[in-house]
Amino acid sequence: MVGVTGRSKTCKTCKKRRIACSLERPACNTCVKSSRVCEGYQDAPIFILDKRSKPSTPKDQNSSLKSASSSEGFETSSFEIPTKPGNELTRLERTICTREAYKSLWHISSPHTRAVYREQILNEFLTNYPQSPSEPRAGSWLALLPSHPTYTTALEASVLAVCTAKLGRTNNDQALVKESLKFYVQGLWELQRALWDEKLMYRDETVAACMCLIIYEVAECPDQSIKGWVGHLKGCARLFQLRGPKMYRSEMAHRLFLTFRQIEIQQAIAERRSTFLSQPEWRSLPWKGHQKHISQQLLDLMAQAAGIIETAYQTIGNPELQTRPDILIVAILGLIDQGRKLDIMLRAFYRRLEKATAGPLFRPRLSSSPYDVEKESEIEKVFPVAFQFPSMTVAHTCMVYWATCCILWSGLRVLYSLLAVFKAQMEGLSSPSEMPPGVPDLDKLAPLDHGVDPTILAKNICQSMEFCMQAGPMTPAGAVFPLKVAIETLSLDPTLRYEVAWAEDAMERIRSGTGVRILGHLGCKFTDRSFIPG
Repeated sequence: MVGVTGRSKTCKTCKKRRIACSLERPACNTCVKSSRVCEGYQDAPIFILDKRSKPSTPKDQNSSLKSASSSEGFETSSFEIPTKPGNELTRLERTICTREAYKSLWHISSPHTRAVYREQILNEFLTNYPQSPSEPRAGSWLALLPSHPTYTTALEASVLAVCTAKLGRTNNDQALVKESLKFYVQGLWELQRALWDEKLMYRDETVAACMCLIIYEVAECPDQSIKGWVGHLKGCARLFQLRGPKMYRSEMAHRLFLTFRQIEIQQAIAERRSTFLSQPEWRSLPWKGHQKHISQQLLDLMAQAAGIIETAYQTIGNPELQTRPDILIVAILGLIDQGRKLDIMLRAFYRRLEKATAGPLFRPRLSSSPYDVEKESEIEKVFPVAFQFPSMTVAHTCMVYWATCCILWSGLRVLYSLLAVFKAQMEGLSSPSEMPPGVPDLDKLAPLDHGVDPTILAKNICQSMEFCMQAGPMTPAGAVFPLKVAIETLSLDPTLRYEVAWAEDAMERIRSGTGVRILGHLGCKFTDRSFIPG
């Protein structure tokens, strides 16, 4: 017996038989050759120091000499794995011996011991995520992981990659960040194996593993490129689509779907393509047994907008239609009609949101940013008024609504400008006989009224950023999409250069403050057009 005093390294079966063990793992050859079941090995106990108690004082130390049981210097950790979703997460305050714990996971063969470590790591990680007890439906699916009954190897490796990366950054522990990359690579390998296994491919755990890899790419961006994130998102989209719209009844599956849905629709708009999520069955069946929050109705409209955007770019960019202005004008008028109908639905949604919210959606107030007004630069003076919202859910919904309207109104302005060009060309014709047949009378087209200045909505998004920054350490990451739309919209007006600089600075604070490192590797400027046409 070596290594641990009083502890035999022999497997349990060979120990009972009192024979030499060949010590292979997970099953020794001695048991395999004798057609016996190898009961595995008894791992040495591993202790994790838990300093959640108050720091001991000299008085406490003196009293501990009288009674060891009342000592406050150390406490014995209670390794109880949650079995019910309602169990509260244990707040560890970053006091566990994290680095050794994570390294040990590579060598622990006991499933129970691995589960203990996993729960400790998850609980520590989730303390860095904002908790919203008043808005349980807005909670992340990550909060369900400690009570999730089953872990596949792909999910375990992927979850540990995300957790160790975040905790490594929080504790400024580069060794821990490097360990996270090992888990990430292992997660990629295990996910690939799961996708080739018919029994594992469609399980919730496989989808969750894929979503974890997406989160890791956003946080760490190991290749310093968005290609990995885009690849994971495409694979995840295909996996969701193959599962069909009826496989999201469980709480875990449903929350995974809601998270993916938002990412997929926003990326579809950026890539100027339609998405399968706009189909009627995908807008209804996943909510069977679940209440559809009003914010999800906005995503329904955004999914429709993605389809209109795809059609618009295909129509205007079609070289064959460039020589047929009569057909092109009719197609553009059809796009304008679709855009106007979508605008009506968006305004109706906003009215429903106002009715569903107690009190006003937001209140303007003086910005509470801690700066000296006399020493303030011009960039910091841009938005002295900030918006205060009743909740982060309302704030995010309003910001996404304003961003969607910016995209729609900017697109309608482009379509109207194209029609103006065609109208000028037709007015320059020498005789009516030269007019292409079937061209409608453009003078009868209703003018743009309320949607003439999307920069107003872009400024609303900027004035909402202070509330997001104060809502929690990870909350501002959800503002990346609307803020990017705001930057693109404001950059269209050269007189708004200070507003653009302010918004770009806010985006940089999100990158550095919340660990969204992928923002530093987009391969383009924030002002480059991804959402706004031009």
